[in-house]
Amino acid sequence: MTVMGNRTKYHQQTFGLLTGFLRPFLTGYLALSAIRLLSMRKELILSPSLFLYLLTDKRNFNLGLFLGGFGGTFKVVNCLLRWCIGKDLPIYAIPAALLGGLWMKFFSSSTLSLYLFWKLLEFVYLSGIEAGTLPYVKGFQPLLLSASTALLIHASAVEPHNLKPSYWRFLQQITNNK
Repeated sequence: MTVMGNRTKYHQQTFGLLTGFLRPFLTGYLALSAIRLLSMRKELILSPSLFLYLLTDKRNFNLGLFLGGFGGTFKVVNCLLRWCIGKDLPIYAIPAALLGGLWMKFFSSSTLSLYLFWKLLEFVYLSGIEAGTLPYVKGFQPLLLSASTALLIHASAVEPHNLKPSYWRFLQQITNNK
């Protein structure tokens, strides 16, 4: 009975690890494919062969690889640490996320990187407050938004050629075109 129980547990863990990769991979691939297909619907009517090209484009797969690789690596590292140490600890998320972040090589987006960085700071701060290790600072979240906007303004002054047009429009909008 224990052999069968261990086999079932092994299959459940393997299935969990596979879905940790496949679900985010398919989500990323299908979402980007759908967005690109919808944005090029007029071109698709004129040239239907473009449909297959868009579905097999490397960029769509790269987003899927990034999301799937991150999710899969996160689950594998968590599982290995749980197995080696013998208990589940929240701190396992740190090495799991660091190793999972290596998958960003497949979809290197400065926008995504900056967003994740600012969300990480916000999450760490709010988690620290909840755990009682960090003090509550009134207005911290607006301060964090101000810091991220200040980074954009700095980039627009120091390296305007590296600033995305959408960021430039955002800065013009919040400063009334000054």
